[in-house]
Amino acid sequence: MPTAVQLDGSIELRLAGGAHDDTARRFATPEEAERWLRPFQFNTRIVDGVAALLQANTSLIGLPSREEILDLAGAQLFSGLLVAVPALHQIAFGAKVSPAFKSKVITIAANLNIDPDFLMACMAFETGETFSPSIKNQAGSGAVGLIQFMPNTAQSLGTTTNALAKMNDVQQLDYVERYFRSLHRRISSIEDVYMAILWPAAIGRTNAAVLFRQPSIAYAQNQGLDSNGDGMVTKAEAAAPVVRELAKGRRAGFLG
Repeated sequence: MPTAVQLDGSIELRLAGGAHDDTARRFATPEEAERWLRPFQFNTRIVDGVAALLQANTSLIGLPSREEILDLAGAQLFSGLLVAVPALHQIAFGAKVSPAFKSKVITIAANLNIDPDFLMACMAFETGETFSPSIKNQAGSGAVGLIQFMPNTAQSLGTTTNALAKMNDVQQLDYVERYFRSLHRRISSIEDVYMAILWPAAIGRTNAAVLFRQPSIAYAQNQGLDSNGDGMVTKAEAAAPVVRELAKGRRAGFLG
C-alpha cells in the first residue's frame, strides 16, 4: 500500500516497494490529489486506501509521474492493487491526438468537472478535426486555435492570437482550461460546453432557447445553423454539429 509523509505543506503519495519509490508526485491540496487520481480506475481496496490517506490530514503523498504511469500500462503498481491505468481510458477522438494531448484533456476535464468527450467534440468541430492550435477561422474573424479564440478573448486571457498560434497543441490547452474556468460551474451538457465557446449567455438555458433571430447581424453570421429555415437559430440547432462530432468521435477508429 502507499504511505503518506509530510513535507513542505505539499502532498505526495509514495509507493511501497518497486522501482518507483523515489519518484514523487506533489499536489497543493488533497482535493488536487483526488482530481489527479480520478481518471485512474482502482479496485475497492486501493480506492479505500487512498481515501484514508487523503482524509488523514497528510501534507505529503507520493506517486510516480503521470508519464511514467502512462508508460506502465498493466504494471503491478501499488503492490499489485492497481487494475487499470489512464492509457486504457478512452475518450472521443483520442485515437486522433497524441497521448500527451489526451492525458491533458482528461486532467482539464476533471478539473472543470465536465465530460472530456464533450470538450474533444467541441475542439474537433472548431478545428475541422485537425486539433491544430494554429488553425484560423475561414471567415476572417481573426479567431485561432483549438476553440477558435477571438483576439479580444485572447487578450482577456493575457495573451494574443499570434502567441496562441505559435504554441503547440498541449501548451494551448492551458488557455482552453483558463477560458472555461469562469464558466464551468454552469455547464451540464455538451450543448452548454459548446455555448461556452459560441454564446456564453446561453449556458444553462433550454435547448429550445433562441440564440439568433432574423433580421440581425448575429443571425446573418450564423444563418447556416438555421436547419429548418424558420428565421431563428436555437441552442439545439447551433450545437447540432458538435453533437454529431461527439457521435463520430466515439466510433471505432476515432475513440482511443
